[in-house]
Amino acid sequence: AARRKKSVASAVAWLVASLLLLRALKVERPQRWPDAQAWVGTSAGASLAGRATWTSRFAAAQESVDGFPWLTVVREGVAERGANVVWQDAAEAVAAAMQTDLEQAEAALAKAYGWKPWAQMNKPAYLTPELPDPAQIKEALKWLLGAPLSL
Repeated sequence: AARRKKSVASAVAWLVASLLLLRALKVERPQRWPDAQAWVGTSAGASLAGRATWTSRFAAAQESVDGFPWLTVVREGVAERGANVVWQDAAEAVAAAMQTDLEQAEAALAKAYGWKPWAQMNKPAYLTPELPDPAQIKEALKWLLGAPLSL
């Protein structure tokens, strides 16, 4: 039980961080990403660390703009397990807490619980993505938004 609690806490922390990053990238510089990509290839982006950082930010921003084509496969997998209600409740909780749309919340859940690689790798049998527990997610988000982020 303690291991599961730690796993949920780390998944929620990763989920919140990725949603905050996506929101920041989308809000702050929606028109500058082609400039950022050109910058990576030329001047100060010559360092490997700088190149990796800007490239990953650019990829994350593009993914948030272009949508999540793999999310359909994730939804089908969740439906096969008969967990549509659980998935929807968890996604709504994340979307409400992070003030984002439902699709981005579902994408963050899919990344946090291992559904994204499962969908992108054509549903391999050796990968078993987890289902989120909406009650634990709501509790963790309530605590996170209340205590640490209220400072």
